[in-house]
Amino acid sequence: MTDTKSPFRVPETSGGDEVVYYYNREVRLAKASDNARFAASRWNVNKRGLIKNFLGSPSLRLLFLMLIFFVMLGFVLDIVISRRDRASLDGYRLRLKAFYFEHSLYVNLDRTAGNRQAPEAVFDLELTAGAETRSQQWLAGDDQFSIQLPLAEKPATVQILVSGAHQQVKLVAMVE
Repeated sequence: MTDTKSPFRVPETSGGDEVVYYYNREVRLAKASDNARFAASRWNVNKRGLIKNFLGSPSLRLLFLMLIFFVMLGFVLDIVISRRDRASLDGYRLRLKAFYFEHSLYVNLDRTAGNRQAPEAVFDLELTAGAETRSQQWLAGDDQFSIQLPLAEKPATVQILVSGAHQQVKLVAMVE
């Protein structure tokens, strides 16, 4: 038995501070299989970080760059193709819907308080559908604004300009 210290083996003590080695690890590993030697060589190796693991080989680098590309593409598409039928104004969430049925356009605008301290607000509305334009006030107690417009042809979109106390929002919805 040798007293050479190896970084791979865990020393055992016999009651005191003296380290007792019961076998020679190097001799045992020389007689071991290839899989056992491979496992022993990886025993005390410093673990690599997450990014180093992703960049460890060319194929992993390509996969990592594709992942980054698709995440960024998702953010860009979210910004570019954002829904324009929803918005926030003066602490309220607004949602616009419109559909056409039997020569009439039905427009529905929902208002939901975004927080509990949303002030009672009166909104000025300016609705545009095709060549038809209407202006109206949306009173404070109403959570829903609905209007029916008689139109000969179905318009592609409906636009409502909602003006609050300090700002205004333009909502655009496709007519179903």
